[in-house]
Amino acid sequence: MRPFLYKFFHRSTKDKTEGGLIKIPADITKWPISWKTTEYKKIPFFDPIKLSDNFNTELFNLLQKRSSDRKSLPDNFVTLEKISKILKCACGEIKRKDGTIHRTAPSGGARYSVELYLILFKNIEELESGVYHYELQTHSLELVERRSFSSDDILSYQSDKWAVGGFGMICLASVFDRATRKYGSRGYRYILLEAGHIGQNILLSGVENGLTFIPNGSSSDIRVEGLLKLDGSSESLVYTISF
Repeated sequence: MRPFLYKFFHRSTKDKTEGGLIKIPADITKWPISWKTTEYKKIPFFDPIKLSDNFNTELFNLLQKRSSDRKSLPDNFVTLEKISKILKCACGEIKRKDGTIHRTAPSGGARYSVELYLILFKNIEELESGVYHYELQTHSLELVERRSFSSDDILSYQSDKWAVGGFGMICLASVFDRATRKYGSRGYRYILLEAGHIGQNILLSGVENGLTFIPNGSSSDIRVEGLLKLDGSSESLVYTISF
């Protein structure tokens, strides 16, 4: 049987440099202008139709406050109560009035391929530093490993120095077969979309609870997967968010 295409893509992109083809200088002044320019598409053939600018809603106010402000990470006041709310909002189960169960984030075909893990670099209240899995049916944290983290440890899991001042990461991993057994390689797209929905829920819930969350693209997948006790194949890291 021919292996699914997504497996090749996912394995290959665990190396952020693509075998040395991608070279991003640490010195931002050496980046080309195109990397630092926000681009917009405009269609010039007809006059644009002006839309309403009445945005006074709770959701828009949260979106307005959301910021990837790296300097504010050490100021986060993290509690177990806040973590509980954020994980529930991320992808928790909710019972409707008619008794049916749904989740806070959509998933292609309701396959729910994404699993959440919490890495805590520091102790918070009754929760010690370590690695935890979010068990959403009972809305609880399952201990994977209790351990401490040095600055060098943190930098080995992701390369951004600003994250050392943070409290930890929420990691999104995917059990690929849940989607791909039904949709084949196209299921991989649905998995990434699901992770994006969950990530946005985390960011907005963070704003609501007074915490800064920063999407992090610099994680070392293989190192983080080892920390989470994942095999990196049937279940693998797809997204990390620092806080």
